[in-house]
Amino acid sequence: MAPEMIKEKIHTRKVDVYSFGIVLWELLTALIPFHDMTPEQAAYAVAHKNARPALPASCPLAFGHLMSRCWATNPGKRLQFDEIVAMLESYEESLKNYSLL
Repeated sequence: MAPEMIKEKIHTRKVDVYSFGIVLWELLTALIPFHDMTPEQAAYAVAHKNARPALPASCPLAFGHLMSRCWATNPGKRLQFDEIVAMLESYEESLKNYSLL
């Protein structure tokens, strides 16, 4: 959950962008974020300590950058979904150029 939802503040669709960043992390790592914490501890860490899942060294730089922008503390600095789609499409084009897809 996005920090502003945990704190029960007014929120926008940017909470979904935050969640997308977390889901992307889960897909790339096949791990559960904050697995060593209770849900309450994880929520407190996210909302009050700006905790985010650690990016593994094997994470492609482009995806690490995308996730970090999705889970920015300030919702106004998070991407819009049309920006996310454009970034993912550009990654796809780059991979095609290298015959990786």
